[in-house]
Amino acid sequence: MDGIRSVVDRFPHREFEIARRSATDPQFRAICADHGEAEKALCYWQKVAEDADQRIQEYRALLSELDSEILSRLDRAEPGQRCG
Repeated sequence: MDGIRSVVDRFPHREFEIARRSATDPQFRAICADHGEAEKALCYWQKVAEDADQRIQEYRALLSELDSEILSRLDRAEPGQRCG
C-alpha cells in the first residue's frame, strides 16, 4: 500500500480515481509500487550521500516518468466506464 499512498500524496486531487484504479488494475498497482520504491530511494540518496547527484537525478527522472504513466492511465477510462 506504500506505493498507492505515495501516488495519492503526489496527486491528492485524484485520490478517488487512484483508489478505484488500484482496486481493479494489477498493472496500475505495480506502477504505484514502483513509484513508492523510487520515492524511498530518492529520499535515501538525498539524505545519505553528498556526492550522489547523478543518482538523485536518475531517481527524479524515473519518478517523472512514473508520474506521466500514472496520469496517462488515470486519464484513460477503464473498460465499461465510458459514457455514450
